[in-house]
Amino acid sequence: MTQDSPWLPSPEVPQRKPWKRWPYLLGGAVLLVAGVIGYVETQQAPSEADRVRQVVGRFATAVDQGDVAGTVGMLCTEEAGEMADADLPSGGSSSADEHQPAASGPPVEISEVRIEGDVASAHVTRPGVDTTIYLRKEAGVWSPCAPAAKQLPAPASPRR
Repeated sequence: MTQDSPWLPSPEVPQRKPWKRWPYLLGGAVLLVAGVIGYVETQQAPSEADRVRQVVGRFATAVDQGDVAGTVGMLCTEEAGEMADADLPSGGSSSADEHQPAASGPPVEISEVRIEGDVASAHVTRPGVDTTIYLRKEAGVWSPCAPAAKQLPAPASPRR
């Protein structure tokens, strides 16, 4: 009689060595952490310098398109008031303007963003233009504002 008896020990089944699983577990953990870090990085709010760059870029686009109302609407209160006093055109488009395609100006390179409290500056370079745009933060929004140049302290000179 060769029946298996419940009291007899069963043949040994080879056990897997747990040491062979750790590289897979470690690799999975690294991928999970990298994914979480990547997600958090993309979900962060833009920095103040990024906001300044965005405003300067939108301002340059409005200027390129000849959008007077859009350009003046972006300016700080002080400078927009000066523009209104100068009796500039309202920016309403004429029938000739409606049929022209929007101008796509040369690429804008924005560098050297400097923020001091509620005033900022950004250096703008494009073909034929090399200037600094000054901005003021009003009601939490950055606005191009030439008078803000007076409020921005001079940059520290490099030591020699």
